[in-house]
Amino acid sequence: VFKPPETDGHVPQRGPWDGFRLPLRVGEFATGSGCFMAAAVAAGMQGAWMAEPDEQARQLARKNCPSVPVFYKSMLEVDPAALPWTHVLLGGSCCQPFSTAGRQQGWADDRAYSTLRFLHNVAAQLPWVAILENVAAITTIHEGAVWQLIKGVLTNLGYHVQALKVCPSR
Repeated sequence: VFKPPETDGHVPQRGPWDGFRLPLRVGEFATGSGCFMAAAVAAGMQGAWMAEPDEQARQLARKNCPSVPVFYKSMLEVDPAALPWTHVLLGGSCCQPFSTAGRQQGWADDRAYSTLRFLHNVAAQLPWVAILENVAAITTIHEGAVWQLIKGVLTNLGYHVQALKVCPSR
C-alpha cells in the first residue's frame, strides 16, 4: 500500500510557466538597439513585437532581431489591450527623469510618462514576467517615492518585485 511521505504542509511556489513546453513569447517596450530582445531570442524565447520611437535605433533593432515580426514606432500609439499578449514584457523606459543626466526631476519630467506607460502595459496585459530596466537611482530619488509607486503598482497587480542593480561594465 502506497503511503505518501509526511510533509510540513508548505505550499510550493509555482509559476504558470512550470511545465510550459512552447517558447516563451516576449514583447519589448522601448527597444533601443534590440540587445535585450536579441538575448531573449538567443535564450530560446520567441520575439512577438518590439517598439522603439527612434528611427535609427529601430533600424538597428530590426537588424539585431530579424525574427521579430511586429515593430511599433511608439508605445504611445498602441492601446495596451490591443497588443499581442506575451509571456514576458521587457521595458527600458526613459532614464533621464531619474538620472543625474536629467537632473533627477522624477515625475515632474514629462519623459517619466514612459515609466507610467510601462506600468499601464503590464496592468493591461498581465504577462507572467515583467522586466523594467532603468538607472539605479530610480530606487532612491525623491526619498524612494518613485520606487515605492512602481513597486506598489506591480505588487498590487500580484507580481513579486525585486530591484537588481547590475553594472554593465563589470
